[in-house]
Amino acid sequence: MAVTYFSTAGEEWTNCGAFPATSACNATLCKQGHFDRWLSNVTSCSWCGANCNSGCITAIDLDSINQAGTIPYELQNLTILETLAFQRGNVAGTIPEQLGTIKTLKDLDLNFNNLTGSIPDSIYSDSSLEQLDLNDNNLVGSISSLIGNLPNLFFVQLGNDSPYGKNDFTGTIPSELSILTRMMYFTANNNSFIGSLPNLSNLGKLLFLDVSNNLITGTIDNTNWAGTASLITVNLSGNKFNGNIPSSFGSLSNLNFAAFDNNLFTGSMPQSVCNIRDTNGGKLENLTADCGGGQPQVQCTFPTCCNYCSD
Repeated sequence: MAVTYFSTAGEEWTNCGAFPATSACNATLCKQGHFDRWLSNVTSCSWCGANCNSGCITAIDLDSINQAGTIPYELQNLTILETLAFQRGNVAGTIPEQLGTIKTLKDLDLNFNNLTGSIPDSIYSDSSLEQLDLNDNNLVGSISSLIGNLPNLFFVQLGNDSPYGKNDFTGTIPSELSILTRMMYFTANNNSFIGSLPNLSNLGKLLFLDVSNNLITGTIDNTNWAGTASLITVNLSGNKFNGNIPSSFGSLSNLNFAAFDNNLFTGSMPQSVCNIRDTNGGKLENLTADCGGGQPQVQCTFPTCCNYCSD
C-alpha cells in the first residue's frame, strides 16, 4: 500500500495524504467507509478508500484527490483485490500487465486520467471482471476478441466525453461482445472504430449503448433489436451506417433516447418507432435522424416523429 501511495504521487494528494499540513482529510471524500490518513500508524485497511477482508486488501478506491504518477505493478501482490479505482486524476503511464494476475478483480476504474498505451491482453484473463472503465484517457490500440473470456462483464466504458479525453481505439468492436449476456452498459464513443456493429440480439439486459462518432459501417439489421428489450439509450450517430432503420426498435417499450443522425441511413423511420414517442404515450423523448433535407435522407416527420433532423 505504501508503494501505491508513493507511485501515485501521494505527497500531492488533496485528501488524506500522509501530511496534514498539505492535505486535508475529509471523510466524505473517502469511499469504502474508511477515512484514516495513508501511511498513518494504523492498519492500512482503515486508510481512506481502502477496504479489507480478514486483514487483506480488497479495495483501493480513490477519486478526484489529485492522484498522479503511475499505477504500480506491485499491486499484483494484493491477491484478493476486487476493486481498483483511480478516478479523475492525472495518473499516467501504461496499465500494468501484472493486473491480469489478480483473478479476484471485479472493478477496474481508471477513467479521466492520462493513461497511454493499449489494454494489456492479460486483463482479459481476469474472469471475475465485471466493470472496465477506461474512458477519457490517452489509450490506443484495439479491443481484443479475448473480451469474450469475461462472462461477468456488465459495464464497459472506452469512450471520451469530449473535450476531456483522448482515447483513440481502432479496429473493430469484437463480435464476442454478443456473448456477454450480462452486458448492461457499453460505450465506445468518440474513437476510431471501423467495421460493422456486432449482432447484439442476445444482450437482453443492455440498457445503454453509445458508439457515436466512430467510423463504423454497414447495416444494423443483423441485430434483432427486439432482443435488447431493456434498452433505454442507443446512440449510433456520427458513423457511416447505411440501409434502413429496423422496425424492431419499435418494440423497445423502455427506449428513451435513439440517435441515428449523421449516418448514411435511407428509407423511412418505421411507424413502429414513431409510435413509441412520448408524444404518442411512449417513453421515447429524443429521436434523431438525417431528415433535414440532405442526401442520403431518412423520411421522418418533424416534430411528431423525429424531434431533431440533421442535414
